[in-house]
Amino acid sequence: LLSKMTTLLVVPPSLFSKLQVIFESNYCDVLGMCGSGDHWFLPGGCFIADGFPLSSLPPLKFELLGKQNMQLVLEPEIYMLEYIVENEKYLCFGIQEMNFMNEIILGNTVMLKYATIYDRSAQRVGFAKAAPACGL
Repeated sequence: LLSKMTTLLVVPPSLFSKLQVIFESNYCDVLGMCGSGDHWFLPGGCFIADGFPLSSLPPLKFELLGKQNMQLVLEPEIYMLEYIVENEKYLCFGIQEMNFMNEIILGNTVMLKYATIYDRSAQRVGFAKAAPACGL
């Protein structure tokens, strides 16, 4: 599913759990990823981003299968959402799990990088890399 009304990338719990295992197995050295205290790898999880190196996180790759298979790649600069609150910079995990669905919703997080073209008559959607700062 594709939605301009959804800010986040929304995935079913089974996929979110797999992402969590991959992140916690391979990126525990990243601040706030693992441990018994508060960590940000939660739906809606945020942290103060003072000097946080986004380059320490992996790109996420999504395979879209159909007549023309395509791969959407989201770098951490895309899936880690930046917010400023009272002059403090926060990063929030831009992927949310939704318990009652099995589909993935590609929200505005994806559309920051990819322009979308809707072809209703042929019942298809196309993706192309968006121009820098497109729509911002």
